[in-house]
Order: sequence, then structure tokens, then C-alpha cells
Amino acid sequence: MSELGAVGARVLIYGSCVSRDAFELSEAPPLADYVARSALGSAFSPVPSEPPAGLDLAANPSPFQRRMVQLDIEKGLPGVLGATPHDVLLLDLIDERLELVRTGESWITDSPEARTCGLDSLPEDRVRVGTDEYFALFEAGLARLVELVPPHRIVLNRVLWATHTTAGDELPHPDYIRRHNVALEAAYKRIDTTGIRSIDYEPGLFVTDPTHKWGASPFHYGAALYVETLRALHELVG
Repeated sequence: MSELGAVGARVLIYGSCVSRDAFELSEAPPLADYVARSALGSAFSPVPSEPPAGLDLAANPSPFQRRMVQLDIEKGLPGVLGATPHDVLLLDLIDERLELVRTGESWITDSPEARTCGLDSLPEDRVRVGTDEYFALFEAGLARLVELVPPHRIVLNRVLWATHTTAGDELPHPDYIRRHNVALEAAYKRIDTTGIRSIDYEPGLFVTDPTHKWGASPFHYGAALYVETLRALHELVG
């Protein structure tokens, strides 16, 4: 076990499976909690005065997914951050690929899990990733995040979408992948102004594992990346 795990440093993940999958390894430190499917522009927006019409949490059979949708709708992340003892907040932005949906004076993350619960929206109520409006909401959420958690306690898991598999095969939809990587790089530049430290990877680690347990995807990587996540995390905070 690494020193990070041995000393019991508690890590709370706000991000996605990109970070969570590393904690399946035996040398991972204790996991305090895991919050996903809630983009920054949504997580720190006002609590909606009423739930979106037609949304029913019970329609989603997964307890984990129901909790994620409920936290996003009710803006529960600040409460989790305040109530859950943790030494490090591990942040990744893979779920920032999800668009935002306006509901009254608030925003909700348009995740597949929320759609399973019945979330629906009109095109004029949606904010596309990478637009000026998207980044304005992102920046507002980021400002709130670093008010709640000091930047020296946050580590950014600075990943990019893969373009190829571990076997060297090109993934489909290269333009879509490129667009999201451009948006990620722009988001990372904004985070760089806050003093948050980051885990940086060799580009060769951004490859998709076709046998990944969640399936082949540009952000379902080979095992070497997750090993490096824990190594670098230990180096930064261990």
C-alpha cells in the first residue's frame, strides 16, 4: 500500500469514473465520497423553486444514479463538501461534456441518468458546452468551489479524451472528440488561475481500453493511466 493509503488521507471525488476507477486499485487511499453527473455550472446554481416537469427519480432503477440526479437538482454538492470529512478533493471535468438545461432561475445537468428520470428540454433552454454562456456558468461555479474548499486541498485530474485505443485503432467521431478536448483545455486554463494543483499525464496514457468494464469510450482508459493517477496523487499530497 502507498503511504497515501497507509496514512488514511481521505479523498472526496467530484468528477467522474475517470477518477473513481483509480480507486478500484488496492493501493488507493480511502474514498470519502463520490459526486458525479453535476457540472460546475449546475452544482452551484440556485436551488430550483420546483423540480423540472416530468422528472421522477423513481423512474431510474439505480440508487447511485438517483442520488447523483437528486444532488444535482437539489444542489447538494456544497452540503456534501461541508459535511463529509476529507483531506483532498480530487476534481475532474469529464462530466463537463454534459450540456446544461435551464429550469426557472437555475440550471440542471443534462445527464443520461437525469434523462432516465424523465428530464426533457427545449433547444432554447439548453447551453452547449464550450460557449460563452457555458463558460460564464463554469467560472461562477468554480469561484464558489474554491470558496468552499481551499485550492491547496484540491487536485485537478487533468485528463483529455482519447483518440485511439490501446491497440492503436482510431476511435470514431474524431471531430466530436476534438471539440470536447478544446473545451477541456479552455476550462483547464481557467482553473490554472486559482492555484489548484493538477495531475499531468504523458499524452500516451490517453488511450481507450476496448475491454474496459464500462465499455469503449474516449474517457475509459487503459490501466496504466489509473496507476499514474494514484502515483501522482501520492506525490502531490502524500
